Amino acid sequence: MRYSIALGLISALNPASVCNAQSIGIVECDAFLKKYEICVSSMSGDDAAQTKDMMQKTIIETRKQYLDFKNSLTQDQMKDICIQQATGMKNTFEQLKCTP
Repeated sequence: MRYSIALGLISALNPASVCNAQSIGIVECDAFLKKYEICVSSMSGDDAAQTKDMMQKTIIETRKQYLDFKNSLTQDQMKDICIQQATGMKNTFEQLKCTP
């Protein structure tokens, strides 16, 4: 039950950026967040400013959620959540013309 609640909460977020932030300690989660950081940091132009700001705020919240859920979910559950979220964000990366 907790697992599906966690997945629902995390998938509702639209992760973004904060470089050098705290590691989650799960390779798949850290890799996903790092890819998003690279994507957001590569965005440029006036049109991207608002989107970039929103994404940066959201990655902070996503990282907090991951850290909170890490204490109540197994490592395999966290790994699955991060893999699913990374897969779900693939189209967003492509739309932003960023393929980290």
